[in-house]
Amino acid sequence: MLKAVKPLFTHKMPLFEYMLLSFGSLCIAMSVIIFFKHGHIAVGGPIGLSILLKEAYGINLSLSYLLINICFFIIGYKKYGAAFFIKSMYATVFVSLSIHLFSYVFDFKHLDLHIFLAAIYSGVLFGAGVGIVIVAGGSPGAWTTMAKLISSLLGTNIGIVVFTLDITIILLLSFVGLSWYAIFLGMGSLLVSVVVIEVCIYGLAKLATRSSC
Repeated sequence: MLKAVKPLFTHKMPLFEYMLLSFGSLCIAMSVIIFFKHGHIAVGGPIGLSILLKEAYGINLSLSYLLINICFFIIGYKKYGAAFFIKSMYATVFVSLSIHLFSYVFDFKHLDLHIFLAAIYSGVLFGAGVGIVIVAGGSPGAWTTMAKLISSLLGTNIGIVVFTLDITIILLLSFVGLSWYAIFLGMGSLLVSVVVIEVCIYGLAKLATRSSC
C-alpha cells in the first residue's frame, strides 16, 4: 500500500500539490471530528493515539497529534529528504489546526447518524484524505515514517506494519471506555480507508499520467 510515498506530480505544479495537501488534510480532520470523536468509533495511527491520551490524561487532542508527528518527522527527516519533510509537516499542522477549528466552530455532537454509517463514512473520508496527501508527496502523519523505519529494520512489508500499529492503537482504546462494538467498527473503518487509499492513489496516478502527456 505505502511502499513508495512519492509525489505523482512534478515540481512545476507546487501550488496544485499544496492545494491537494490542504484538501486531503481537511478530509482527515473532518473524519476525526464528525465521526471518530463524536461518533465514538475507534481509530488507529497518531490520531487514535491522541484520542487515547486525551481520554486517559486529558491532553489536548490537536496539540498531542502535532507533537507526536513532529517527533517522528524529525527522525525521518534525514532518511526521506527535505521535500517530504516540509510537505508532511504542512499536512500535519493543517490537520491539527483544522481539528482545533472544527472542535470550536462547529457543533457535531448532535449529528443524527447511525454509528455503522459513521464508520463507513469516516473510513471513506479518512482514506481519501490520506491518499490525496500521499499523492501530493507528503504524509498526513508520522505513522508512515515510523512504519517505514520498522519495516526496514525487520524486513517486513510496510502495509503489514501500518495495519498492525493501527490495530494495536484501536485495541488500546478499549481501556479508556470505548465499547467492543466501537472497536470492531473501527477495524471495519480501517479496512474501508485502506481500500479508499488505494483507489485514490491509483486514480490520481492515472490523472497525473494524462496531464503529463
